[in-house]
Amino acid sequence: MSDTPKKKTAKKKTEATPKKERKPNSGQFKKGNTVGKETRFKKGHNVPCKFKEEYCDELIKFFTTIEPQVIYDEYYDNDGNLKSKRASMIIPPKLPTFEGFAWSIGVSVGTLENWRKEYPHFDTAYARALERQREILLVFGTNKQYDGNFSKFLLTNNHGMAEQVKSDVTYKFTLSDEIDEESN
Repeated sequence: MSDTPKKKTAKKKTEATPKKERKPNSGQFKKGNTVGKETRFKKGHNVPCKFKEEYCDELIKFFTTIEPQVIYDEYYDNDGNLKSKRASMIIPPKLPTFEGFAWSIGVSVGTLENWRKEYPHFDTAYARALERQREILLVFGTNKQYDGNFSKFLLTNNHGMAEQVKSDVTYKFTLSDEIDEESN
């Protein structure tokens, strides 16, 4: 242990700022205030719906306008003019998802599910988009442009597909020519 005394630091004394006096019965909840009275402390008050009829067409368009990105090798002559170009790499398109569509219109996927229950026209568009997504996964998964395992995962979990298990069952029957007379 050392014998040197520890320095004591003096704390600066600051003056406390006085708090503002609050007037009784002031603010939103003062007696007689009618602003927001109809929705105050109530659950499930109606919020205006963001649904627009054009979202049905936009959903179909979102799932059908997918384009792969093509990267070209360009060949030029000695004068610098384009002689030819050849596709060197094809990058598969981004898989359209309902999460992506919901984000693009500013709502959640839960809202899309609610709209399906409430608006039959939107439910039909949603079902068509789901079929289109299934087709995209099948085509690009079998062409090996999407990872086969991930395509299989999505098709199994989101589209109700499953691997078929075939099993052969053989039954053996023995027929007897004898008839039991007591059972007649």
